[in-house]
Amino acid sequence: MEHKVTFISFCVDIGRGSLPYEDLCFRDFSLYKVMNEEILKTDLPLVLFHSHDIENLPENRNPENLIKHTYVQEDISRDFAFFNEYKEAWEKKMPVDDASSKLLFYGPLVLLKFNKVIEVIKANPFNSEYFFWIDASFCRGVNDLSIFKQTKDKSISFCDRIVSKVSNKIIIPTPEFGSRPFGYFWGGRKKSLTEILERYQNTTLKLLKNQLPTEELVFREIIEESSELFELPKLKGETYKSDLVKYFYQN
Repeated sequence: MEHKVTFISFCVDIGRGSLPYEDLCFRDFSLYKVMNEEILKTDLPLVLFHSHDIENLPENRNPENLIKHTYVQEDISRDFAFFNEYKEAWEKKMPVDDASSKLLFYGPLVLLKFNKVIEVIKANPFNSEYFFWIDASFCRGVNDLSIFKQTKDKSISFCDRIVSKVSNKIIIPTPEFGSRPFGYFWGGRKKSLTEILERYQNTTLKLLKNQLPTEELVFREIIEESSELFELPKLKGETYKSDLVKYFYQN
């Protein structure tokens, strides 16, 4: 089966439910499972890395559009090339956002998003030209899941349409973080993504010397150094300044 765009996602328990209930970073994993169910309802061609049992698929989900891989914390520490360096920095409590400082596997998991996209590109199970990361929680607050129905539009037009319909997710960057791409929806052509892999890895290692990076911070660093590598989709009906990065995909 062929699809113009392949989507990749995580739904992996990294222990957020073990934090105190009053902690702002607390998330019971049952919430992620519910949100992941919403992604499955879209019937997007999806490669899902998950740590929970998925017994029954939604009625509208074509099982041929879904590839599942069991993925747990041990897989994260094995797959993340800089896990030992990251753990050493984490134990020093280097400057970081709250989730990374409280959960050892948070940073490595989000940094592995790009690696998993590259892994899926190499396998290319749906014979796609475009590959997009989509977070397990992406459909939260999206009432009309029909926006995910693939049409005969060009691949990027299809993804622009998704972006333009979820403007409720756009957040103006805060002064302490500045402009930064959000990590829940991004991607591009397989050639563009593959070519940036080495840059992504080197930037991750560079940032690890002074902080605990996330994939968003790695991409922001690359964008600031080489903005020509990225194309920002225009959001119809919105008047946001072009220098405020909301969503992005590679040219």
